[in-house]
Amino acid sequence: MNLLARLITAEAGGESYIAQVAVGAVVMNRVKSSSFPNSISAVINQKYNGSYQFTCVQNGNIKRPAPASDVKAALAAINGTNPIKNALFFNNGVKKSGSIKIGNMIFM
Repeated sequence: MNLLARLITAEAGGESYIAQVAVGAVVMNRVKSSSFPNSISAVINQKYNGSYQFTCVQNGNIKRPAPASDVKAALAAINGTNPIKNALFFNNGVKKSGSIKIGNMIFM
């Protein structure tokens, strides 16, 4: 849970609670998908073409401690709260058909 909370801090710090839960839900969706590793740690630390899937792992921001609100968001995602359906990716780009926008984040 701590690793997921730190990912949420690094990727969605400053976003709404629901966006933070959504980032956690992306990880949980990946854990459930046969296209990704089957543990939170393995998903977060997965490399693709030599680069980590999450920028915060690559640049070390994942090492920052998570505040209590991000731990709460991680716990919610682990317990099944999922505002983004089956989304497996997120970014801060432009909303496309079929994606879900929460705050400044796009989930697809």
